[in-house]
Amino acid sequence: MAMKVLLISILLLTFSHLATAQVRHLEADQAPIQGKVEELNWMVGYWTGPGLGGECEEVWMPAVDGHMVGTFRFWMEGKLVFSEFMNLIQDGESVSMKLKHFNPDLMDGKKKPNGRPFA
Repeated sequence: MAMKVLLISILLLTFSHLATAQVRHLEADQAPIQGKVEELNWMVGYWTGPGLGGECEEVWMPAVDGHMVGTFRFWMEGKLVFSEFMNLIQDGESVSMKLKHFNPDLMDGKKKPNGRPFA
């Protein structure tokens, strides 16, 4: 159980960093790691804890039809800072991630109509 908590904490911080800092892409000579989205079903559930200078919550649903959907919200001092919708997607023999950030008023702060892919 402690290992799962550690892994989800690392995953949460990694996703949050990627989402707020930059979009990462594989180099031309890099191949994606193989895996199935269903192998991530250990993440299913409700996760909460301190992070990023505030409080974080993340909820993941079981994989269905090659998609695993989750939500995240972050708040500081009792005020919602942002939330996001995440989708882990079976992409051939690997898994990619798309996510979309929302301000507290549910407007996309970047004014982008579609989510960004993270592979």
